[in-house]
Amino acid sequence: MLSYFNYLLSYLCFTSISCCPICLLLQLISIVFSRFVYVPCPHTAEVICDALLKCLQSWDLDCRVSTVTLDNCSVNDSMIGLMESRLGEGNMLLGGKHLHTRCCAHILNLIVQDGLEVIKKSIARIREGIALLDCYTKEV
Repeated sequence: MLSYFNYLLSYLCFTSISCCPICLLLQLISIVFSRFVYVPCPHTAEVICDALLKCLQSWDLDCRVSTVTLDNCSVNDSMIGLMESRLGEGNMLLGGKHLHTRCCAHILNLIVQDGLEVIKKSIARIREGIALLDCYTKEV
């Protein structure tokens, strides 16, 4: 008998922005590739690296990778090490010096969540005060 969890599939979205030096009216043309890819569990560094490399190869971008932007999950750190070894230094721009770029939105979200955790009790008290004030004004 199949359970509900057998129907849960894991997908990752890979997006590539390729700036081509083709001048059209003195503007650079930017090409965006995006694709949702099924990634089987478990999401180990090897599995994610294989999926990403397949996308890069299908887009013919595996020979000119400059950066990969990821959140700061430990699996992603391991995956970047695998990518560096599989791609080779010659296939990465700047020799792979800036291959792993951390997602600033993810880091900012972690900082905000930590800050909100510190003031969570104060926020709850303010909300209770507003609710009481709202009830009082409705009675008057």
